[in-house]
Amino acid sequence: MKKLFWFTFVLVASLCIATGQRQSMPVPPPQGGDGATPARQEGLLGRTETAAGRIKLEGTNQEVVDEIFQAFRQTGSAQREVLFKDGDFPYIIDSLRLTVDLEPWNYEDFTNLGWMYGNLQRKDMELVTYIRFRQLNPDDIDAPYPEAQFYFFTSQSIQVINLLEPTIQQELKPHPNTFRLLAHSYRRLGMYRDALRVWDELLKVTPGDLTAKNQRNRMAERLGLPRLP
Repeated sequence: MKKLFWFTFVLVASLCIATGQRQSMPVPPPQGGDGATPARQEGLLGRTETAAGRIKLEGTNQEVVDEIFQAFRQTGSAQREVLFKDGDFPYIIDSLRLTVDLEPWNYEDFTNLGWMYGNLQRKDMELVTYIRFRQLNPDDIDAPYPEAQFYFFTSQSIQVINLLEPTIQQELKPHPNTFRLLAHSYRRLGMYRDALRVWDELLKVTPGDLTAKNQRNRMAERLGLPRLP
């Protein structure tokens, strides 16, 4: 299995070198105003990425390129499942590092890489991975989320706010979990009016979200403001 993965990687790398140029395309953020996530629950926000259609190599048959990268990803994914069962975490990290170098927009593999570092108690490298993903994908409105979630679980609420507040101000709204994480961060700091504002913003995006409505009403009660019916 390892030999097959490395063979596929060498083939992909050779193709990139031979053609001389690779161009990445931006990843669209998760869609669905009802807060629904894609069917495959992968990565922190339920996002999955595929190589097909995202790698453009000049002077090369695009269908062949797509098939090669798809084979590379499928081989790597199958291999990592086996390695995870065997507890071979360091090799899983090596495998994921290769894939994110080839696909820097890949939300699923970047977050999986950070998670694996966390499993090995390498919190420093987990954070570095999330920061790198955000920096490599400035046009992806959800790119700050993995880093923000890391800060949330390490009780760095100010950092969460600094990362996520600008994203909910954009015309194209981020994933609903961004609003939830941001609102809870404001609540942790006792900034109840800001928490209320963020819950209200989320309800504009996901009007049927009863949990968000209940959280919003809790903040309203703290502030002596009317509850939503």
